[in-house]
Amino acid sequence: MALHPISNQVVIRRHPPADRHGDILIPKEAQDKTFDAMGRGTVLACGPGLRLKNGKIAPMGVKPGDVVLVHPLLGQEIEHEGEELHMVEEDGIPGIVHEVKI
Repeated sequence: MALHPISNQVVIRRHPPADRHGDILIPKEAQDKTFDAMGRGTVLACGPGLRLKNGKIAPMGVKPGDVVLVHPLLGQEIEHEGEELHMVEEDGIPGIVHEVKI
């Protein structure tokens, strides 16, 4: 069964929390969900976009495959085909992560 979000909803597979930040080891206790801990995830599916008052649909700023920042307390956790996923409105995604190679 496929999952197709509606409106401006985005389905995200959260990445496990990093146990390191550079050379600093982050203890398990500090990896829990907190109010200011921004996590990462991969966009699996998105709706078509938000319908505006004039009837047009605003295009989505993210697409499947994008790695995004997501706050752990926004949106809701869902289970689909035995997998824990995160569903959030596009407004709850503050940015897309682009890997920069130097």
